[in-house]
Amino acid sequence: MTAPSANPDDPPQAAPIATADWKTWSPFQSKTVREICANMTPAEKSTVTRRGMLYGVWAVISVMLPVQFIYMGLVRENLNPILAIVLGLLIVTHVVCIPIWQRRIRQFLCNTLWAREKNIEPDRLKLFNWQRNKDSG
Repeated sequence: MTAPSANPDDPPQAAPIATADWKTWSPFQSKTVREICANMTPAEKSTVTRRGMLYGVWAVISVMLPVQFIYMGLVRENLNPILAIVLGLLIVTHVVCIPIWQRRIRQFLCNTLWAREKNIEPDRLKLFNWQRNKDSG
């Protein structure tokens, strides 16, 4: 789909896609996720904001703090081995839970009003687009 140009000699420009606000924006989100987020109801946006904040807290507790404590222990050369194991297990737990978290995100996004109207299914929803300058859904 292209937007009409004022000058017929100009190359066609891509039509603007609906934009999401900063609460639902992600740098690598797929085109489909971007469209779902742009069409969320206020209640759905509130839910997605709350879930994002909870994930941020979980990431800090299970990754950032353990990495910081391990680093500080190594620099000071007094890292308690039991504490290192516990902190390492927190990091491993976080990594293991990523697919579960993503599955829940897909289910939530596909249960939004707009996604249900478009019959978007969780097992077919691509969350991320890692290619530059391409908007594959």
